[in-house]
Amino acid sequence: MELIPALRSQLDRLCADASVDPNWMLQRLHEGLKERYGTLAVGFARFRRKSRSPKLQLLGLCDHNGDILLELSDDFRATPEQPECALTHRSTEAWQSVDSFGQWNHPAVDGCFDHHRSAFLAPWLIDKPTDWLILVLSPIQAPAAHREDRGLTVSTNLLATNLLRALDARRLERANAWIDRELEEIARLQRLLQPDEEIQLQGVDVRFSSKIYRYAGGDYFDVPRLTHLLNDDQRHAQADHFGAVIADVSGHGPSAAVEAAMLDSVMRTYSEPVDAGPETVAGYLNRYMFTRRPRAAFISAFLCNYNPNTRILSYVNCGHPPPFLLQASGECAPLDVPPDIPLCVVRDYAWTRYERVMQPGDTLILYTDGVTETRRNGQELGVQGLRALIQPTGTAAGILDGIHDGIRKFLNGKTATDDQTLIVIRWNDS
Repeated sequence: MELIPALRSQLDRLCADASVDPNWMLQRLHEGLKERYGTLAVGFARFRRKSRSPKLQLLGLCDHNGDILLELSDDFRATPEQPECALTHRSTEAWQSVDSFGQWNHPAVDGCFDHHRSAFLAPWLIDKPTDWLILVLSPIQAPAAHREDRGLTVSTNLLATNLLRALDARRLERANAWIDRELEEIARLQRLLQPDEEIQLQGVDVRFSSKIYRYAGGDYFDVPRLTHLLNDDQRHAQADHFGAVIADVSGHGPSAAVEAAMLDSVMRTYSEPVDAGPETVAGYLNRYMFTRRPRAAFISAFLCNYNPNTRILSYVNCGHPPPFLLQASGECAPLDVPPDIPLCVVRDYAWTRYERVMQPGDTLILYTDGVTETRRNGQELGVQGLRALIQPTGTAAGILDGIHDGIRKFLNGKTATDDQTLIVIRWNDS
């Protein structure tokens, strides 16, 4: 059987039970060479640089029985504690007597060398520095003159390099599994920040959805009830005071999720009176989210609160896509609010508050840009595309479902590539 096909067959068997322990690789190398060359001990070593006399440092060693005498470090790194010896000849790719190696400062290694009569140092030709070596020890006496053995060099390199690939693949598999678990935990914690599945507010019908592109993301939203923070004479008998915030951290993934969690934490420390206005909330968030050093992330946000006594919705827009207002008459258009800068751009900034009287049957649709930036084959849904999906069904749930159905049809089986959050707030008809 030719060498390469034989080694491939051998590797398939050797790699079947790969673990993430580098000493697995050392033992499988021993097993593979033993099958082809008989009883051997194998290890990894390196020539010591900047040494006046030739020295060899041993990185790991497996004896003729397959037992690990010297463990490899997890990253094959050389340390001062690993044994070394002086060399009579700094030669590679040739068999030499073990007498050319000086005494090792490690009893087990010395015992292994005493058990063998010849040694072979093969340069590790792929992935490693030029001074890295594969060590092979044999119980057979070395010939009087150094005898080259290029075949052994090729065999050891093919085995060692392919075993390293298998080891790296298993390490990568384990690392990815760990990352997946951590990201799933981040996503679970992020879901805990979301409101209850059904927000119960007197006077309005509220539905929402938040679809994270992958694991965790930078979308944040809340629709808090504020009635309990008011005095009895400020409350409305049949409707709740409430606020709403929808925000989007620039970027994606865990880093954006951390920023969103920070935003939630700062939001929960806000303690100004309810009638202070959303511009005060925006200023508070901006001050305490602003960092001392330049940051890569900023946060777009739309904040509002509603007073049922006056039916006035007060709102500020911090660089966020303006929500749609679906009026009871059926007319639908983005809420009239001039664009302004996002949070975390200028520390001391005052956002302008805007107001609108909400009529029975009016509906406010808040969203993050992941909705309008939904793409299929390079085509973007866009603001007008979202507008076409908003249909007056008479309920917040019906409007939300209609948008989702339209997005699914638009994607036509494709997957969205950004976080998508929607909040639908519909004022009751009476």
